[in-house]
Amino acid sequence: AIADHPWIAESDGAAVRIAMTVTARPSTRPQLLRYDSLSGSLNELQSEFTGSDLKLGIVATASDLESLRSNQGMAHVGFQLNGQGFVLRAVEAERLLDSMPDAPIRPLLSGRDLSAVSRRLFVIDFGLMEERRARAWPVLFDIVRARVKPERDANARASRRIGWWKFGEPNPSLRAAAVRGQTASSPRRSQRSIAAFGSSMHMWRSTVRWSESPATMLHG
Repeated sequence: AIADHPWIAESDGAAVRIAMTVTARPSTRPQLLRYDSLSGSLNELQSEFTGSDLKLGIVATASDLESLRSNQGMAHVGFQLNGQGFVLRAVEAERLLDSMPDAPIRPLLSGRDLSAVSRRLFVIDFGLMEERRARAWPVLFDIVRARVKPERDANARASRRIGWWKFGEPNPSLRAAAVRGQTASSPRRSQRSIAAFGSSMHMWRSTVRWSESPATMLHG
């Protein structure tokens, strides 16, 4: 590639300057040719890599990359239940909450609920509780044991078999971030950009991208 090269078609023609770029399947290392207009010579440089700006450099490896620290903890993938037995219809959830107002039952939203009409689903969420603490809610614990444990007993991952009353991916980093304020979420796969606001009371499924900063979701 030559960004600025003199070009004179004939002895009496107008003097113009042109840019030229020539590409080919490389058989050797990339080469950079620099034209010296004073001496009329070409200077050749070689390297291991040519960037999109046609500058020579080195090949970046994974060890050369650094995470953007300002983005850490700002966005998360929603919860992965690994058991439909955690999910409650609105009628059942409301009946349970009438008798246990403080029960760990939360609204459940998936990408489908955000992009279409909400199905008004709820979920039993023992969070990161150990079994002893989860048993403090015997009615809910029995529901999860009857509806989730049989499926989890056949799960290949030991942590999911042993901790069958927890979500398959309880996502502690998302839980820690969600208590800090208002959140925004969007379907992971959608033809349109959709942002919905929520709070730590909502449980986002793994089909949802979640952001601690609503502005990040709306403008990112």
